[in-house]
Amino acid sequence: MSLRSCSAWWGIESAFGDPIVAKNYMRPVIPSLAALAWCERRRRTYWSRKLINALTIVQNGWSTPDEMVGSWPAPWVTQWMPEVWLHMGIDYNHDGRVFALRPAG
Repeated sequence: MSLRSCSAWWGIESAFGDPIVAKNYMRPVIPSLAALAWCERRRRTYWSRKLINALTIVQNGWSTPDEMVGSWPAPWVTQWMPEVWLHMGIDYNHDGRVFALRPAG
C-alpha cells in the first residue's frame, strides 16, 4: 500500500483527527467486544480474548470503560487492539497507568 493510500485510509478512519466529527463515530469498546465475542461464532475465541484483554486494562486501572472508545472495537484513532496496549504499553510519566501512546504534554 502506498503512503498516500495509507494516509487517506487512516484519515477516513480517524475523521482526520477532528474531535467533533470523531465523537459521532466513537463507540464504547467493551460492549462492542462483548457483542462480537457472543455473536461472531466463527471467531468467538478471538473476540473473547480481545474482551478479556480490554477488561484486564480496566482492572489494572490503566483506563476506564468510558475512556475506551473507538470506531468499533479498537480504541482511539490509532485503532490499537487491547493486547497491543497490554503488551507494548509504557508508563511514560510513572503514574502507574500504562498507555500504548505517549501522552500529550
